[in-house]
Amino acid sequence: SYDEAAAVTDLGTQFAGTDIAAFDELQHFTSLTEIPSDAFAGCGSLASVTLPASVTAVGENSFQGSALTAFAFDGIGSVGAGAFSGCSGLTAVDLPSTVLSVGSGAFSGCSSLSSVTVRSAESAVSDDAFASCPALTVLAMPAVMAATFVPTTVTDLRLLFEPESEYVTFCSPNSVDFSQTEGVTAYAVTGFLDGEVYLMEAADVPAGAGVVVHAAPGSVYELRPGSGAALEMPNLLVGVDAAATVAPTSDGKSHLVLSDGAASFLALSEPYELGAHEAYLGLPEGSVSAGEIYPVKVSDRVPVEVIKFADLKVKSLCVSQWDTDGDGELSYDEAAAV
Repeated sequence: SYDEAAAVTDLGTQFAGTDIAAFDELQHFTSLTEIPSDAFAGCGSLASVTLPASVTAVGENSFQGSALTAFAFDGIGSVGAGAFSGCSGLTAVDLPSTVLSVGSGAFSGCSSLSSVTVRSAESAVSDDAFASCPALTVLAMPAVMAATFVPTTVTDLRLLFEPESEYVTFCSPNSVDFSQTEGVTAYAVTGFLDGEVYLMEAADVPAGAGVVVHAAPGSVYELRPGSGAALEMPNLLVGVDAAATVAPTSDGKSHLVLSDGAASFLALSEPYELGAHEAYLGLPEGSVSAGEIYPVKVSDRVPVEVIKFADLKVKSLCVSQWDTDGDGELSYDEAAAV
């Protein structure tokens, strides 16, 4: 009866090695919290199973060598070592944000597996979780997740990025090419001049570099890996890979953080708790006032301090002769080169 099924708390291994073909009735075993190790190992004809919502763990080798073609991981928190190894019928695996642990060889030897999605940056995925999966070419994972488990067969790596605000600071352990994804733009901070923080678009961002990202909050973007080359412009942002406390000043620098997701920076007046994979701005101490907010300015040029002429006619003549970068101003460096 349904009550008898609901009273079962441990499946044991009585189904292991049998020729059962489907077990969708398992959904009625609502007292189960895990599929035990080896529960359905060697069930070479088992093509379909439906778990009860109460199950949060899939044990080691639990479906090893089964004929499953799909599996719903909703609500699952951990996938044991070898849990789906040798499941040659699996073609796609989508691990939702609930899955925080994927054991050694969990999907090894899944010969037809071509696409994998890992949605939680907190998920601990074993380096060999997808070993010996020759068809695996597409893998999507959070952009802030270290790509240590990515097999060499993957030719289409997609880095998932979901901003919480319109403007965020971002630092990834992977190189990222923002130019291939519509609707999201990354910027380096190239300087500070006349009370404005200068931003310059950065398409190909190396691992560990802090950037400001402008995108639609709540949207999920699929970014592509970058080349790993260094940025082509100066960048004053300091990225962090783990949550950190940022002091208002240190080592001759004043520190600023992005102001509440807006297009401006706040000069810190007290220690600030910066989240993992974010970034802060360091400027020469004394160049900003603590507690003040400074707007950003997008420019395709690195800002330079220019001479402020009292006589505009003198400026016009000087610019016409010695303005080497064509910005309509005469910098101190340009004057010093005359």
